[in-house]
Amino acid sequence: MPISINSDFSSLLSRAVYHIENPNYQTGTMLEEIPADVGRAYHGYKRGGIIEGAEKFRKETMAAAVWLFGIPAFNKIGTLICENLLHLPMDMDFSDAAKGNDAIGDTIRYLKGELKSNLDCSGIKKYAPMVLNKDTDEVIKNVKLAKNITSNLAVVLNCIAMGVIIPKINQALTRKKLKELDDKKAQTEQKSFDDFTKKTSKNNPSFKGGFGDFIGNITYLTENSNKFRLIITDVPMIIGRMITSRNKYEAFENMIIDAGSIYFYNFCAQHLQKGLRNLAQVPAINPMVAQTFINTDKDLVKSAMDNIKDTPLSVEELFNKDIANNIYSLSTFGKYGKINRFVSNDAIKNIDSEVFKYLKTLRSKMGYEQGKEFNFDLFVKEAKKYNAKNALFLALGLAAAVWGLASFIPKLAFRITTLLTGRNEFTGIAKYDDKKKDVNNS
Repeated sequence: MPISINSDFSSLLSRAVYHIENPNYQTGTMLEEIPADVGRAYHGYKRGGIIEGAEKFRKETMAAAVWLFGIPAFNKIGTLICENLLHLPMDMDFSDAAKGNDAIGDTIRYLKGELKSNLDCSGIKKYAPMVLNKDTDEVIKNVKLAKNITSNLAVVLNCIAMGVIIPKINQALTRKKLKELDDKKAQTEQKSFDDFTKKTSKNNPSFKGGFGDFIGNITYLTENSNKFRLIITDVPMIIGRMITSRNKYEAFENMIIDAGSIYFYNFCAQHLQKGLRNLAQVPAINPMVAQTFINTDKDLVKSAMDNIKDTPLSVEELFNKDIANNIYSLSTFGKYGKINRFVSNDAIKNIDSEVFKYLKTLRSKMGYEQGKEFNFDLFVKEAKKYNAKNALFLALGLAAAVWGLASFIPKLAFRITTLLTGRNEFTGIAKYDDKKKDVNNS
């Protein structure tokens, strides 16, 4: 019974880590985003009271919604328009045949009956009527053009929403709240809120995109990289937030917080995980692939381990076709083996290298290289230890990212503002004459 419980726990842990690391979901980012939003609102409240706390909370939650789901949503709208009005098949990855499989070309040729395929073709047959009576090359060209337009337009709209529209809405809500408070105090003949009313912005420029030169690369990365979809909106968002800031100190704070967040959102957890793995000598591997080895027939695992020498081997050379296909599919989060999904050649090479290094590390850990007989129970035991350690490193990485986003970055920005102005107050509604006051005597 203990072995069964341990096995179930290992499988559950692998599935949880796999889900968090899956680029098709926003779970990992939301595990960072939610506490970060709360933390920033809290630090805003500590400095500027309910007015700043409320604005910070609105700013972070509204921006997070657009940041996480804006590009996919805008892209989906473009896809529906192309499918229903232009009658173009769109459910396929934008692909570069020189770097991997030709997802668009192969899908169109399959639909027209010009290509036979043993790959997974489910879900695309609905497009057959759209392409049967059309020239193949023309359809491929139009699909690529449509994807270029919809993907790049989605990026532009997302940047405008985050950099201009959301800040303007948020500032308007703060102005409204301040007016309500000011009117209430005036009616009761209490002290006015003259020192807290917002300084009218002198700048209200329109948003500028400037993405024309990057259409091809943006489309490819927008289709295939979740991290890129998040990063691509950051720079325009930072520029937009700085332009729409109510004074230069708020603009400077926005720059520090948003620029610093790029690292903590997108790289901090991975860098810490990698560092911890190197220190602990724990090989990196997709958690569900590691679990696959645990659940695989011991003779197949032994055969693979016997073939592990100094010369790197591919997954297909180590295992039979079914297991190899399953490993590639898990490692690409379901893309491998589907005719309408793109997997680069480099991605396959990285998977091969990762699996080989993992098995070679286990081989050494078990003493197999010193002539010991293969012990599958020992293999499973060591594999589960690595799974647990990789899960722990993921948790520590996420915790470090949350600390940076929720506490370190906002506190750093507030501290710099205090040093520059001599005042520790909500920059969005403060009036500055650029004469520094002693914060200790204010």
